[in-house]
Amino acid sequence: MEKNTPTRMSIVDLSRPASKENVLTAQFNPTELEEALSVNWNKLPVLGLSHMPLQYQQTDNHGFSFELAFRALDDTGNKLDSIAHARRFLLSLCYSQRGTNQSLATGAPPRVLFYWPQLAALTCVIRKLSIKHTQFNRLGAPVVTAVKVTIEEIRDFRLYAGDVLADGTIRSTGL
Repeated sequence: MEKNTPTRMSIVDLSRPASKENVLTAQFNPTELEEALSVNWNKLPVLGLSHMPLQYQQTDNHGFSFELAFRALDDTGNKLDSIAHARRFLLSLCYSQRGTNQSLATGAPPRVLFYWPQLAALTCVIRKLSIKHTQFNRLGAPVVTAVKVTIEEIRDFRLYAGDVLADGTIRSTGL
């Protein structure tokens, strides 16, 4: 990485061995990052009471939404195939892997490491992709593409308030 190049957001496919092929680094860091977190409460109906007491159920999984921009800049080394590769990579994260010895009922798309410098390092799954191609070359290949990505954290452990207060959303040290 060049001296003046900012650290970029990246998504790593955790289902395959670590390599350059399993990492998508943003060509440009998104200009906005939206976080979403809900706390679920049950309303308890009590006859004759003037209000409904709330009982904590659970906290939803942490979610993020952002938009990635890809531009083919032929003279600077970013080739048209970089847009095609980014598109295929993100789409591949929405399907299960071949040969995982999982049944159709349990086969799931891979987990990914979402890394945003100084803010988040979370194991997540892709919840939604929306790809918009806005400019094309003479052959019909996209030269400007925007991808809206929605991810949700997936954990195998309990998270406590003290953990979040101490570490925020830095829960994985994969990068």
